[in-house]
Amino acid sequence: MAARRRDARNDIGRPFNNLLRRLSASDFALIAPHLAYEEAKATDLLYAPGDDVEIVHFPCGPSLVSYMVSNEDGRDVETILVGGGTRLKSS
Repeated sequence: MAARRRDARNDIGRPFNNLLRRLSASDFALIAPHLAYEEAKATDLLYAPGDDVEIVHFPCGPSLVSYMVSNEDGRDVETILVGGGTRLKSS
């Protein structure tokens, strides 16, 4: 199923990502040339604490991405975003 969705577009010709779908046509046109599909595995680490963020990931389709937020007191808080098993990245 991931291979089928890799090139699939929704009814307005955009990837299956709610943020990207809601951009105006002119805003989407600005970032579209910089988007690339990339397959993600369940154990992929997108960012580590302290990393410089050079690539933005837009989860597309049915999946679960987990974000771990570290607090100053040493506790971690895990948050989630439902998005995609195939992800678009923009560099």
